Amino acid sequence: MFSAITMPFDVAKSICLRIDDDNRSKLLSYHQNRITRFENSLQNYYFTEIVPIPDLRAIQSGKVMTSFPTMFTHAPLFYTPKEFSKHLQNIIKLLQTFDTYNVHPIPTSQIDGCSVYCKEDVGVIIEKSTPPAITFAINESNMNAAFWDYMRLMLSKQPRDKVQRNITIDTINTIAETLKDL
Repeated sequence: MFSAITMPFDVAKSICLRIDDDNRSKLLSYHQNRITRFENSLQNYYFTEIVPIPDLRAIQSGKVMTSFPTMFTHAPLFYTPKEFSKHLQNIIKLLQTFDTYNVHPIPTSQIDGCSVYCKEDVGVIIEKSTPPAITFAINESNMNAAFWDYMRLMLSKQPRDKVQRNITIDTINTIAETLKDL
């Protein structure tokens, strides 16, 4: 699943209509701040997401979980196909706008329910969003460097390769276009 910080505000707002009013405003305020900080950080740091792309049928049937923190929602929230399409369109926009942002889609079976977010020279977050949810944050410099080396080996390609970036954009765009009119 894609990180919440790449979710556009209008999608977050749509999803938040499904939670109680008390938590809605807190979550939306928190989300807007995270988006702003994230996009500002892309000016100076590389950020790579290794994410499983869900099965098209799971997306169409509304079975893809968002990555909103459960401290605000108390239960998992799921995308509608239109919301997921808009999130994918925002991923494409980020890829086209920031050379420092990279996405590596992988088959869902490789890290089912997990996502890996890397900010070069800063840290790594490994997140399991399915219950029981857990997040590991690593910011020790030697561990971070080791993880980046492992990531490059695991992906069998350089994270900032232009050809791979275009393939990723095309792949994500195909899914987004398929879902747009559902």
